[in-house]
Amino acid sequence: MVNLILVILTGLIFTFSSADYRDIHHNIIRTDSIVKMQVELNVPDADLNELKIIGDSVEIPAFEIEVVLSKKAEAKLKKDKETVIVRADFSGVPIENLPKKYQDQLDEMGELFLLSHSIELTDSRLAEFKEMRFSKQLYDVLKNKDISVFVFVYSGRISIDSNLLDCEVLQDSIHKIGGKRFTLRGTLIND
Repeated sequence: MVNLILVILTGLIFTFSSADYRDIHHNIIRTDSIVKMQVELNVPDADLNELKIIGDSVEIPAFEIEVVLSKKAEAKLKKDKETVIVRADFSGVPIENLPKKYQDQLDEMGELFLLSHSIELTDSRLAEFKEMRFSKQLYDVLKNKDISVFVFVYSGRISIDSNLLDCEVLQDSIHKIGGKRFTLRGTLIND
């Protein structure tokens, strides 16, 4: 039985290691029963998932979020001329003796808030996060340079003050998100 398992594992490792994933790579990620489709973008290796220092700022690697909504949700948004907003919040673990001038930028988890970027979608359901920068001064007070990303989706609140959508979220390090496309699925809140 153990030998059979080893043979199967060896076959799987050989199969996956011999595949060419450079152009487009599909990977299902399962996190707390949420399934997200991940597609590697065709971007040069150096730009995939590394922060880049550019003068007095730090550029965050590009990534994409595709929003897939239920038919009911799409119909409701179209009927109400409602938009979809995809928001990404970026934060990081600060050094132990964080200067006082940054104390007010700490969130409830003790992470240093770096940047928030929102993209409003009307007809398209693809948000392209690119050319995002934050201050190098903030970067310099990070203990871990692999910053955290939290992405969530909600309705634009044009026709109604409340959010209409219940969507998956994405939370991980930029090292794992940069240079990739993720699919977040959603329905109406009352579905």
